[in-house]
Amino acid sequence: MKNKKTIMLIISIIAILIIIGGFTYAFFVAEVFKPNGNGGASVTTKTLGLNFSDNISEIIINNGVPGLKVIKNFTVTNTGSDTMTYDLSFVDMINELSRKNDLVYTLTATNGGYEVSTPVVVPSRDKVIGSNISIASGVTQSYTLTVEYLNLAEDQSVDMGSMVSFKINIAEVSNSTPRLAAGLYNDNDELVYSWDELIEQNLISVTPVTDSYTENYDFNYSAGDMVLTRGSNHCNWNDTDCNLLAGKIVIDDSIAYIEFGVFDYSAIKSAYIPANVKVMNGGFDYAKQLTSVTFAPNSQLIVLNGFERTGFTSIEIP
Repeated sequence: MKNKKTIMLIISIIAILIIIGGFTYAFFVAEVFKPNGNGGASVTTKTLGLNFSDNISEIIINNGVPGLKVIKNFTVTNTGSDTMTYDLSFVDMINELSRKNDLVYTLTATNGGYEVSTPVVVPSRDKVIGSNISIASGVTQSYTLTVEYLNLAEDQSVDMGSMVSFKINIAEVSNSTPRLAAGLYNDNDELVYSWDELIEQNLISVTPVTDSYTENYDFNYSAGDMVLTRGSNHCNWNDTDCNLLAGKIVIDDSIAYIEFGVFDYSAIKSAYIPANVKVMNGGFDYAKQLTSVTFAPNSQLIVLNGFERTGFTSIEIP
């Protein structure tokens, strides 16, 4: 009888451990918001104001569970008499997560504001979300930022007790012409493929860096940064009649690295490179119709490569 009780006790302990184990995937995120002392407008420029619906600008994410969503509503208003452009950014960024790809965000907007419809990994450092966003005089653009800690069928407990915090910031862009949204355009600036459609058609591929590492030029790649690579339906190497990608390409603001061969041998004529791109490790070799490349005025470019045998003879980098 004693042995039977002992066995039952051991079985009970094992059962309890199994039950507990089922709930130990992660306890990383719970929201706490801290006021910044500026009331509703956390950032004001000469003519623009950034206002939060709850009068709180800072987002601090601490001690929670997978599946949690943090939603932040804010507006940008142009009080001036002219159309303005601005950059929208994450600033004062702290991200202690080991599994950085588990935390993603999306952004919706009204009245022509910048949108991020496909979930993007929350960055590890300050980052421009969208650049050269146009806003007409008297217009208010309403934004909803959703940050989600993904609930995955795997052990996420390595991030127990980790913290993520950041603020949203705007900065007026001076002497800037509003640009087209990310995607592929023809010679008349008519949209051929949106950015999401380029990905769906496998003409390009966008993937996050999974682990931080150092590559050429001793430059550090950071987990979560988005990399633009060649799509599986792009032209074959040395295809001299490649018209699948023709016209004007506007790179999405989420991209940090443009890798080898993305638009090689294409019929791209012009390209816009946004501020967040830090490394161009190839990209446009043998794109013989390429005659114009425009970099965002606040470009963070560090490494430039990938214009062998194109159609232009000079390039201006901010």
